[in-house]
Amino acid sequence: MRYYKFFPAVRCLLTVVCYVLFLHTGMAQQNNDTAAVEAAKSLLNITSDYPDSVLTVTEKLLLQSQKTENKQLAAYAYKVRGYAWVEGKGSYSKGISDLVQAIGIFEQLHDDQEIMKTYLVLAVCYSNTSEFVKSAESLGKADSLAKKLNNKSAEAYVKRQMGILYSVQNQHDQAIPHFQESMTVFKSLKDTIGFFHVAVSLAQTYVSNSQPGKSLLVLQESSNMLNSYNGEGVKLYNAMLMENFGEAYYALKLYDNSLEYYGKAYKIFADIDNTAQIAYVARLMGRSSLALKRYTEAENYLMLSYRLSDSLEQTDYILDVADELSNLFQERNNWKEAYHWGKVKDSAEIMIQRKEQSKTVAELQAKYEADQRENEIALLKKSREISDATVQRQRIITLSSVVLALLLLGGIALLVNRHRLKQRLREMQLRNDIAADLHDEVGSSLSSINMLSQVAAQQDTRTEMQKDMLDRISTNAQEVIEKISDMVWMIKPGDEDGKNLLARMERYAYDMCSIQNIPYTFTGKEMLQTATLSMQQRKNVYLIFKEALNNAIKSSGTAKVDIHFSLQNNRLKLAIQDFGKGFDTTAENFRNGNGLDNMRNRAKEMNGTLSISSQPGEGTIVALDVAV
Repeated sequence: MRYYKFFPAVRCLLTVVCYVLFLHTGMAQQNNDTAAVEAAKSLLNITSDYPDSVLTVTEKLLLQSQKTENKQLAAYAYKVRGYAWVEGKGSYSKGISDLVQAIGIFEQLHDDQEIMKTYLVLAVCYSNTSEFVKSAESLGKADSLAKKLNNKSAEAYVKRQMGILYSVQNQHDQAIPHFQESMTVFKSLKDTIGFFHVAVSLAQTYVSNSQPGKSLLVLQESSNMLNSYNGEGVKLYNAMLMENFGEAYYALKLYDNSLEYYGKAYKIFADIDNTAQIAYVARLMGRSSLALKRYTEAENYLMLSYRLSDSLEQTDYILDVADELSNLFQERNNWKEAYHWGKVKDSAEIMIQRKEQSKTVAELQAKYEADQRENEIALLKKSREISDATVQRQRIITLSSVVLALLLLGGIALLVNRHRLKQRLREMQLRNDIAADLHDEVGSSLSSINMLSQVAAQQDTRTEMQKDMLDRISTNAQEVIEKISDMVWMIKPGDEDGKNLLARMERYAYDMCSIQNIPYTFTGKEMLQTATLSMQQRKNVYLIFKEALNNAIKSSGTAKVDIHFSLQNNRLKLAIQDFGKGFDTTAENFRNGNGLDNMRNRAKEMNGTLSISSQPGEGTIVALDVAV
């Protein structure tokens, strides 16, 4: 018997235009959390038809919720992603994990309506993974909330799911009234999809109860109602309908009819990429083909079902398909293969039994340990009455020893910490002194040389050679001033964060690019701002950046420069890309270039890597990767 996984809540229609607009503009409006929550709710309408797109968008929503600490957005994102895993991809284990996360957050928000809805979906997931106790627990919680909220639709859905739980225990006569009562409520509410799902469950129960004729009547009534439905998920509903028509015809031993309807269901499930449903229907098609003695066709369908079921770790599916394969090979007198698939079936049965046994053993162990604890408590009580005085003295001695040891360790730790702090302060003072001396003494002297050489060069009495030499002195002095400024910045304490490095890099890029009138961009700046770098790393990253940018501006002939930062797994990545003439990286002058060697050596000093990608006419990318 097969059960499906929708909660028939009334949803507003979502247009394709709104969906596309959200993808392209929603994430840019990070401050508009209300709009993001509404977008997440809208995605519930397309989880079955576009699961991959929904999974992509919910990842972005979860990132946004983390940045803005918006619990409501996080709850809906987890819920929508859970729906996508279950409804669209057929992955119950991943769906259950997300739905449990959503319930936990909704409980923090005291949102009873969403807690109830999510529990209903969770109950179906547990039912489909044969975790019936958890399914019943989830239904009980959902039913209590439905009555509290006076939600008739939810109460009807609980009755449907209770009918399912009776059916899986082969108590079909008890299940049928639950389904009929649920259908009556949904029909009175004019809820086509709610009615459809209960009708499917009832049809399956009739088949299991050897009443396939009644199953066809229920399915036909449901088909008539579904013909007027044009909402989201209609493909999946039609596939479910076709599959259950096939089941009824198979029970009537009309195997050609059953194979025809299974084929229609298979085609739709493949179209919406629902792997779990494909695996299930492939087994049914193999079973019908076997009944028609089409052995090769049956083997192909059954092997496909087994491979998909195994990849999804669906033990109950594996059990059924292995049984069918064993029957197939027995009919073909291939006893070796029949024996092999019989063993696969036995292994699957053992795995299912072990899960149940583990629960029973855990309960027995808990009871045993509780009894043991009670006995131990009684014995300890008697022993304590005899040795209270001795125990008290031992406690005092032990406590005193522990306190003394902690005080001693604390004193040692304090001394070590003070010593390290003094060392650090001395180092910082030394760096400050060096920076101040370089700035005040050397920097001021060079500034004077620069100014004097400029004044001297402007005198009319100077020869051209003298003016040229004075210009060179001025230029060299200016370059040394800049380098001294860089050195002061590199060794100055308190500049270990990436913000100061970024500011200096932006200033250098502006100075270099504005002279040549070359546009440039910085992307991923926030990644560098959050990084913490040592003095050596700060120096080397900056000097590599300067060298790479200088080469791009002066040598490549580029029309623009892109600078990009990224930070992932504590690794900082810097890429400087130009769009100039490029060069052959295998050429001799490339391998022996002084500037390139310097950049590589600086990367090596940081235990990082430097790569240079270039082709003639295609520009150049210099990429640095270093741990921070």
